[in-house]
Order: sequence, then C-alpha cells, then structure tokens
Amino acid sequence: MTFKTRVLQLSLAVVLATAASLGAERADAHGIVVTANLVAVETGTSTGSAEMEISDETGKICLDLTLVNVDEPQLVVITKGPGVDAETVVVELQMPSGNDPDCTFADVTAVEGILADVASHYLTVTTQAEPTGAIQGRLEKPLPPSFPPQAESASPSLSENENSWLVVPSVVLVTLATISAVGWTALRRHSTNGTTTPEGR
Repeated sequence: MTFKTRVLQLSLAVVLATAASLGAERADAHGIVVTANLVAVETGTSTGSAEMEISDETGKICLDLTLVNVDEPQLVVITKGPGVDAETVVVELQMPSGNDPDCTFADVTAVEGILADVASHYLTVTTQAEPTGAIQGRLEKPLPPSFPPQAESASPSLSENENSWLVVPSVVLVTLATISAVGWTALRRHSTNGTTTPEGR
C-alpha cells in the first residue's frame, strides 16, 4: 500500500465518521410529538390543548400546555385510562411556566409504554377543587402533513428547518478540504524525502 493510498483512506474514514456523528446528533435533536385536546371532565366550559415532545431514548417529555377557564392547576399527569389515581398515573409532568414548555425526565420504560399505546393514555390537569381531574384529553399522534397541490407549490422558499439538512454535507465538504490540504502537505514532504519531488519531474 502506497503512502498516497494510506492518506486517502484516512481522509475518507474521517469524513464518514464526521457525517455519522452529525447525523446521529440531528436524529436525537427532536422527539416524537404527541398532542391532546382537553375538555372538562365534568360539565363546564373548561377547554385546553397540549403538545408534548417525547424522547423514547432519554425519557424526556417537554410539555406545551394551553388552558381556558381552568382554576389554578395542581397537577399535570399522564394516565393509563381516563381515571386519576395511584394505579393509573404513569408520569407526573412539570407545569409549564410562561410561554416556554417545561420538561420532565421520566422513566424510560414508562415512556416506551406510552408511545407503544398512545391512544390508551390521557393527559389530565387537576385543581384543588377537582383533585381527580378538572380537564382531560386522550393522547394522539398528529397526522403527517399533506403535500399541497402541485400548482400551489411553485417555488417555496426554504425555511430554517427545511434547509438545516445542508449542515451535514457542508461540514463534510469543509472537513474533506482540510484533510486534503493536510494530506497534500504530507505527500509533498514524503516526496521531498525521496528521490524526486513533483516539481522536479
């Protein structure tokens, strides 16, 4: 195996490793989205909505919650079935503060159970007056977005999320260029230590 071949193999290995690492980081960046439309457990005008981003690898659950006509919440829980008691509560969530969602790190096994059977689980908000649940909704996975008709999708501009896929190839190209420069320098030095140089041919 020549010195040039070894340099090229090293360059390729580093580029592939860089691409794999960046791809793995991007895959872990977002979890699985689960939503719930909340209605009053008993009769009333209370309504709300919830959106959660759930990671089945880390157990992290980030909750974005909107409540209308609901007294001060006491607990926000995910239950197996509609009831709220010691046997049905799977995860107790952090109540979001302000406009930002709050995140809870739950048991990974519990999270896997939720994602394996989303429709059997409920999000319930309790209050002091209604400790067994003031407002509640069944969890569901939102449907994937449908593509617009061909006539309406002439030349859509790329948003920040849509063009984020360019990050990996861009970094790979920069890495490849850097390694190529280092490899060329090494080849020149190697040739200089031999009998001829590229300029001397």
